[in-house]
Amino acid sequence: SASRLIESSPPFSPFCILGLRYLQQAIATAQSSEASSPLAHLDFELEFKPFLLDPTLTREPIDKREKYEARFGKESLQDGGNDAEESKELWIEFVSTLRTSIRLEEAHLANRVYDGPVSSTHDYHRVLHAAWAKGGQDLQLPLAERLFSGYFEHQQDPGSRTWLAKEAVAAGVFSSV
Repeated sequence: SASRLIESSPPFSPFCILGLRYLQQAIATAQSSEASSPLAHLDFELEFKPFLLDPTLTREPIDKREKYEARFGKESLQDGGNDAEESKELWIEFVSTLRTSIRLEEAHLANRVYDGPVSSTHDYHRVLHAAWAKGGQDLQLPLAERLFSGYFEHQQDPGSRTWLAKEAVAAGVFSSV
């Protein structure tokens, strides 16, 4: 029988995608062990479980950058300056520091963006649950990958029912929208 590994998954935390990549690396390493090793015979199932990183978000999308400013303080992004160009440069520096500190390159998200909308993730978690219920890891993991990519690389809103439904159909969770 397979060992079930559970990952709490707020869609907008870059630490989740990075943790997923490290977990996938560890599983691959274990499974590629010599045949005489007990690790080589382990089976794993990875299940994503809901975690509301920010329960204050509503269905109404807000700008990620504004959310960062509200959470971490405008001064931390603007360094006290009011100049729009200076603010943009400081934002780019902030994103660069974030990118370096969590090594998103290792998460295989080559085209990551930090702009775009964010809203309540209740429906995001519901669609991942539906994928697990219908097909376990074989259905849920590809959907999770699609959702991570959409959010981190294509500025998709993790609370958009239209986008979530489209991705669920593409992953085979639903037959139609």
